[in-house]
Amino acid sequence: MLQVDLAKETGSSQSTISRIVTGERNPSAELCILIAKALDLPPQLLFFEAGLLPRDKHSEKFTTEIEFKFSKLKNHEQDFILHIIDYFLNDNNREDETDRKNGYQQEKFDISPQ
Repeated sequence: MLQVDLAKETGSSQSTISRIVTGERNPSAELCILIAKALDLPPQLLFFEAGLLPRDKHSEKFTTEIEFKFSKLKNHEQDFILHIIDYFLNDNNREDETDRKNGYQQEKFDISPQ
């Protein structure tokens, strides 16, 4: 999206948007919300970038981004992603040193959509 379009969407001036983009100015919480809505992003991401939330909250930023992106997926796509996560978290599917020594082979995981 162009700065001029973002300015129109948020009711701000193009110079305000330009100064935010170049780091000369931080947006207010209200403007963060408007920008987030215009860009279809979670407001928390903009709050982190604007310094309105502490930077040491990296894991929360990461979690927020994942939650946002996950919510954009269709139900069957969400189920598929959860299936993949379960697979990687399931210790029974992890090949450990003992299994290799005993000649056990791990099943191959099919990640094609069902």
